[in-house]
Amino acid sequence: MIPSSPILEIQSEMGLLVLYDPVGIRARVKAASTWYRTDGPLATAERADGRIAVWPMSAGTATSRTYRVRCGQALDSENEEPYLVGRSEAVPLVVISEEREVFLGPVERLPADGAGDRLSAIPEQGQLVALDPGNYSVTACVLDWEREERFFDKDNEPTADAPPDFVLLIQEVTDLPEPPAEVEPLLHLIPRKAPTASTKVRFTARPRSVTIVEAKPKRRRASGSTTRKGPAKKKIAVRTLQPGEMGVGARVRHPTFGIGTVTFLREGFPKAKVVFQGREQKVDKDDLNCIS
Repeated sequence: MIPSSPILEIQSEMGLLVLYDPVGIRARVKAASTWYRTDGPLATAERADGRIAVWPMSAGTATSRTYRVRCGQALDSENEEPYLVGRSEAVPLVVISEEREVFLGPVERLPADGAGDRLSAIPEQGQLVALDPGNYSVTACVLDWEREERFFDKDNEPTADAPPDFVLLIQEVTDLPEPPAEVEPLLHLIPRKAPTASTKVRFTARPRSVTIVEAKPKRRRASGSTTRKGPAKKKIAVRTLQPGEMGVGARVRHPTFGIGTVTFLREGFPKAKVVFQGREQKVDKDDLNCIS
C-alpha cells in the first residue's frame, strides 16, 4: 500500500515540480547547479533513468505561482475525482533509499552547490514523504476545482478541505515506463472551453448608480479674513457589483493564473488587469470567468 502524502503548497521560480529519492542522486550535492539548469532537468540522465521525476507546472508568467500538490496511490472519490480534467503521461521513478522517503517539491531543491544532503521541510519548498524502495510509474493528475466557492474562505484563500491542483499517482511496476520526450505543462491539460452565449462573460456598459450630495455652503467670515471659501464638496456613492457581474473588484478565475480580483476593466478594451496572488497581470477578457 502506497501512503498518501499531505497536501503541500509548492512554489517554484522555474515552474517545475520534482519527485526523487535523495540517496539516488546524492553525488550531485557537490556538483554545480548547472547539471540541471543548463539544459533543464528534463534533459538530464537522472530523469531518463528514473532517479528524478519532473513536471512543468505552468509556463510564462504563471510559473512562480503557488500550487497545491500531493502524491499517493489513488484519487479521493469525493474530493478529487469530480474535478479531474487531465493526466500526464507516466514517468519512471526508482527508489533505493532504506530510509523509505522521497522528496516532493520545487526543482530548485535538487542537490547542487553543496546543498541537498539533508532535506528539511520548508514552507512552499517541499518536504520528504514516505515511499518504500522499488520501481514506480508516476502519473500527474490535474484537478480543476477553483470554481467552487465552498473551497475558499473570507480572505480568498483555499480552505483546509480544498482539493490539490495536482495529484501524483504512484504505482509499483516491474518494468519502468519510458519517460516522454516532451512534457506539456500540467495547467495546459485543463480544457479551455469555447465561449458560448450562456457561458461567455459579457462586458457591457452599465450606468453606474451615482448619488451626488452638495455640501452646504459655510457662513461667510468677517470682513478682512484671508481664508478663502473652498468649492462645495461632492460625495459619490458607487453601486456595489451584483453577484456574477463583471467589473472592478469582481472575483474571477483564469485558466492559467487561477483566482484573482479585477483591478481595471474598460468597455472596448480586449484586455483586463487582474491581481493573482499579489501580482497584477494583463489578460484577455474572454479568458475570465466571474465567480462572485
